[in-house]
Amino acid sequence: LKPEAHTLLFVLSVLAIVPLATLLSHATESVAAKTGDTVGGLLNATLGNLTELVIALAALRAGQYTLVKASVAGAIVTNTLFLLGGSFLLGGLKHHV
Repeated sequence: LKPEAHTLLFVLSVLAIVPLATLLSHATESVAAKTGDTVGGLLNATLGNLTELVIALAALRAGQYTLVKASVAGAIVTNTLFLLGGSFLLGGLKHHV
């Protein structure tokens, strides 16, 4: 591929991942609603990060080890901060703080 095509391929890939991740999320929630809380929670935990897993595996195959490490670290930090911030926000709203 020509270097100009790399940018187009990247943009198209990003645009494809967003709706597919949403579709995966809705499908997981649908299955979880029919199977119960335990199986649903396991499915959400497993398949909820499937997009990140696929990207990380592709990066590993391409030898992009630094990218994989940064992706894992970023996912951990983002999830931790989101959970902590969301907990503070909802707790404050519930207790009128």
